[in-house]
Amino acid sequence: MTSKLEDAASFIVGPGRITPFDRAIATVSLRPGQNQPDKNYEIFLTATFGSQIVKLRAGETVFEVVFEIHEAEIILHPVHTKLEFGAGFHRNNAQASTPIPTETTSKRVANSDLDLGTSSARLNRSTQSEGQISRSFNDLNLNYDHAQLSQVKVGSRKSEEALDGTVVRDYCGWKASPDDMTTLSGVKAELNVREHWIKFRQVHTESKTILGRVFNSVNSTKYKEHPEKKELFADLLKLLALRNLRSAAGNDVATLDIDAIICQPATGV
Repeated sequence: MTSKLEDAASFIVGPGRITPFDRAIATVSLRPGQNQPDKNYEIFLTATFGSQIVKLRAGETVFEVVFEIHEAEIILHPVHTKLEFGAGFHRNNAQASTPIPTETTSKRVANSDLDLGTSSARLNRSTQSEGQISRSFNDLNLNYDHAQLSQVKVGSRKSEEALDGTVVRDYCGWKASPDDMTTLSGVKAELNVREHWIKFRQVHTESKTILGRVFNSVNSTKYKEHPEKKELFADLLKLLALRNLRSAAGNDVATLDIDAIICQPATGV
């Protein structure tokens, strides 16, 4: 029998336990601006990137490759929730006219500690952040763009440099308003990549054939199409399916991580 919290997580995120494909390659996290929302709450987004050696199969050959990301997208999916641009909204490195709050305070609420008997809703998956000082985006060289209300684009596939480090840090890009404070609601974030947004470097095979060297040479060029790379990407999608990491966008998109804010209604009030 599942708990109410597990049912809530399944409703917002989907069935199964969600873990990132590889934390060294990409992670995404959401946190609310406060744990006890009245009618709305701010959403802060953080995304980190890196590279890691992974094993993927193309045909009968197992390749050992360095997986790196040059472009990614983060898609927000509201559930029984209305989204608006937040106080920190910016596009093309231009700060929004609405100032970012100078301070926000929240406390971490563990899954097992969620109190369903409080007089107001509680937010899950928040991260402690006391006395956080706002930042001006005008003076930063940001490598991401809030392209649409539910989409943040990160990096560029044309860049020679792979995404590395915390590229998006506590970006207050949204304000969320639950449709009804007595109904389960929330927001899910997906971190997605496509085949031509990633590169597989330093390709090796156990057989040490020339195939690995040829593949690495083609992959380092500007060509998008390459049979072995397509097969490796297809194998990546299979591995993600086994981890319950799926995207509604279809088979050309790989979802590397998922996170969610769950607004659980109070009971017994």
